[in-house]
Amino acid sequence: MATDLTAAGLAHDLNNVFETISEAAEVLRSEPKYSRLGATIQRSVKRGVRIVEDFSEIAQDLRASTSLDAILDNAIQQMQDFLDITHSAPLEFQREIESGQRLPGTSTEWERVFVNFFMNAAQVMPKECVVVIKARRHEDGGIRIHVENSGPGIPDEVLPHIFEAHFSTKKPRSKSARSGLGLHIVKTIVTQNGGTVRAANRSEGGAQFTILLPGA
Repeated sequence: MATDLTAAGLAHDLNNVFETISEAAEVLRSEPKYSRLGATIQRSVKRGVRIVEDFSEIAQDLRASTSLDAILDNAIQQMQDFLDITHSAPLEFQREIESGQRLPGTSTEWERVFVNFFMNAAQVMPKECVVVIKARRHEDGGIRIHVENSGPGIPDEVLPHIFEAHFSTKKPRSKSARSGLGLHIVKTIVTQNGGTVRAANRSEGGAQFTILLPGA
């Protein structure tokens, strides 16, 4: 009998894997020395479960809009977990968002977009960096989102290529490390949801990424 490789079959098998990891994380949480690590692993498992659920929805063409506030809550928590585990310099997050904003597509897609923006800021800053997320709806129903950081900005020669696949100014940590895909993933997801994304430097310093999403 052929192996079931449908979305439902894959979701079932992956959820079994996640359940095992979650149980192991629960054991870690029971130990005071590893309780924080166990909680971090469990949050990562929950993100994995959401990815599987969203994958199943995409396969069934059941996409819906998602709360921007919820997306940012999850993306910021994911980034904080990464910074904590890697002992990296902290990021300070600020929001200037009109209430009730919703984005087309699935939450895990947009979490990947914002995590990649945040990761980009963290990788260029040796010390604490401020990241500001702004979002405003236009009269035509479209949404403009700015993600700004207080980093060194983007060199002029890099700007035209920053969303290209495998383009990176950072040296990979290993020969097997995949490099230069983060912002290409951002552009791919934004485009698939009918939007556009561009990068620029702020006059006061730092980089600014702008997403434009059309109205319904």
